[in-house]
Amino acid sequence: MNKKRIFSFLTSAVMAAGFLSVMPQTGIFEPLTAEALKYDDYLSYTREDKNNDGTFDSVTITKCDLEADNVNIPSEIDGLPVTDIGEKAFDYCDYIESITIPDSVTSIATSAFENCNSLETVIIPESVTYIGARAFYYTPWIDAKRKENPLVIVNNILIDAYACKSDVVIPHGVTCIGDLAFYYCKKVTGITIPDSVTNIGISAFHMCTGLKSITLSDSVTSIGNSAFYKCSSLSSLALPDSVTSIGNGAFCGCTSLSSLALPDSVTSIGDSAFCGCTSLAGITLPDSITSMGKSVFYGCTSLASITLPDSITSIGNEMFYDCTSLTSVTLPDGLTSIGNESFYDCTSLTSITIPDSVNIIDTDAFSRSSLLNTIGDITYVDTWLIECDTAAVSAEIKAGTKGIANSAFEHCESLSKIIIPDGVTYIGKKAFYYCTSLSDVIIPDSVTSIGQSAFEYCTSLSDIIIPDSVTSIGRIAFCYCTSLSCITIPDSIINTGYYPFYGCHIDTLIIADGSEKITQIMTQQLESTVKEIIIPDSVTCIDDSVFFNYQNLTEINIPDSVVSIGDAAFSSCHALENVTIGNGVTYIGDGAFIYCSSLKNIEIPDSVADIGYGAFANCPSLENAAIGNGIASIGEYAFSTCPKLESLTIENPECEITDSETTIDPNAVIYGCWKSTAHNYAIKYNRKFAPLDDIVMGDANIDGKMTVSDAAFIARTLAKLETIDIETNPAADYNCDGKVTVSDAAAIARELAKPKSA
Repeated sequence: MNKKRIFSFLTSAVMAAGFLSVMPQTGIFEPLTAEALKYDDYLSYTREDKNNDGTFDSVTITKCDLEADNVNIPSEIDGLPVTDIGEKAFDYCDYIESITIPDSVTSIATSAFENCNSLETVIIPESVTYIGARAFYYTPWIDAKRKENPLVIVNNILIDAYACKSDVVIPHGVTCIGDLAFYYCKKVTGITIPDSVTNIGISAFHMCTGLKSITLSDSVTSIGNSAFYKCSSLSSLALPDSVTSIGNGAFCGCTSLSSLALPDSVTSIGDSAFCGCTSLAGITLPDSITSMGKSVFYGCTSLASITLPDSITSIGNEMFYDCTSLTSVTLPDGLTSIGNESFYDCTSLTSITIPDSVNIIDTDAFSRSSLLNTIGDITYVDTWLIECDTAAVSAEIKAGTKGIANSAFEHCESLSKIIIPDGVTYIGKKAFYYCTSLSDVIIPDSVTSIGQSAFEYCTSLSDIIIPDSVTSIGRIAFCYCTSLSCITIPDSIINTGYYPFYGCHIDTLIIADGSEKITQIMTQQLESTVKEIIIPDSVTCIDDSVFFNYQNLTEINIPDSVVSIGDAAFSSCHALENVTIGNGVTYIGDGAFIYCSSLKNIEIPDSVADIGYGAFANCPSLENAAIGNGIASIGEYAFSTCPKLESLTIENPECEITDSETTIDPNAVIYGCWKSTAHNYAIKYNRKFAPLDDIVMGDANIDGKMTVSDAAFIARTLAKLETIDIETNPAADYNCDGKVTVSDAAAIARELAKPKSA
């Protein structure tokens, strides 16, 4: 981005968005809308952008007129191939007797031709690789196919087995058992699946209540959602080493299944996969599993023990809900979170070791289990504080406590004081939510994480010190702490959620002693209320935009320890009147104080070497600015649009001043050394100049004072056609235009003619 664009941004967008660069983006496409269109008045279709590249590449047939009797599905529409027959596209088209699907089509969706009561002939090309559930239900065509063979197979997809009974052997060559293929086949008792099958579809054996055994081939890689849902007679099953995923509810309600060993190939288990398997007493989980959903073992009332593999990092919500026989659980060392109601109603579970790696225990994780240990008003599980009696007035947490679970003190509205001991590392989500009387809380320096809404609506809390051990503060963590007026924040914070202090009225922001840097993460969303900022002498860097638009900040003292002030660091601080810049600062960034509309005076110490682009631009109240002798460069627009700027002192005679008339406001008198870069700038851009050298300007005859004799001396000398050497007599150049002329004599006379002030 060039400098002119930056300044344009500084003078407009900074008011709304901060000092950030706007870069062009490439390779990003707006998603195309699938608009319903008509073909030959009886077919509706949409154009699709399957490649997400901003262009239509295929067509889906979405609907057919119910009165249509002679339907021709084209292979191409609008120059695009017809690839999909959409869900229920021909549902209840009672007059269609035959249909030919073109070889451009690859997918026939769920119920695509369901309830076509006259459909007797269907020609499906080999290009079709997917046929959804019930695609041809309630058609004469499917009825005829069932009579020919109870296993209806199309393009190696077993799409229907409704007419099957007793033992079923699926022929070799079938690659997929389709969605709902054996749905509600109560009379099927056994199934043999050949090696050619790789995929078992959604609800493939849904409610096959008579199914007792099934042999899966070594080629099956996935078991679909609800594949064996409520197969209540299925007592045993061997999963081959080829299976990598078990879908949601895959074995839910298999009430006769007593044991199961999962092969090392399995990596994921979906939600409710074994929910309601009331006879399941044991299951082996391999280390290959990296993902387990919620409610996986919900209601497995016979499950006695389980060891979670080291690869598992989280226990989902309701994982072991109502596992009333569970007596032993081994949790892996890498576990980080235990979900909501995960061990709810585990009435036989009396002990558990929570690994040190756990940083989240959700609401009611252990409710109605036998693990709860209540001391006074507080209940613990192992080293975690789980809940507190809502009537508690004060609470002392026992030593050795590692974490405070989500919602542990939620709605303890009488709680006024809490002592959190050293060693506690995690404060959970909503841990102290709506503790409206809580006025005194000390967070120890062992805490690393403060969860979402942890102190939300703690309306009596007046100040909080966040220790430098904390790295994360959750979203709205202190939201609506309406009495909170002072907060101390360390530079250890690397992550905050949205609006951690929303609805607070924080007057004073203290940067924690020991912090070396002030970052946007530390200061975001405090700009509307903070009036005072205290920066310790440990800070060396103030990052970009950290105090952007702090509307009520009136003064700032930057200590000597600070070396750099970032771009737009104090931009748009409209109430900022007084700024003290420490003697250690070497760099003042681009737009650092732009739009500080109340700033009147600024003294820049000798340590500062560089003043950035637009650093003090648009400061309409700025009257005086003095820059120390260490200055090496002044960026363009640095003092632009400062209409009240009376004086700008530049001590270093060799300072590089950006060669632009917009660098310094034209109203300013520039003070600098004779023949310095400041002097040259003033001459080039016709600015007022006053020397810092021991010179009495206008003393042309060099008698130590400016009188009418000096004007006369200039006039007489020039009348003799002689020149006055500006090198040896610089004071004669009264108007500082780089030469001595009658204009200087006139200027001296005019100045002397002015009435003396009383």
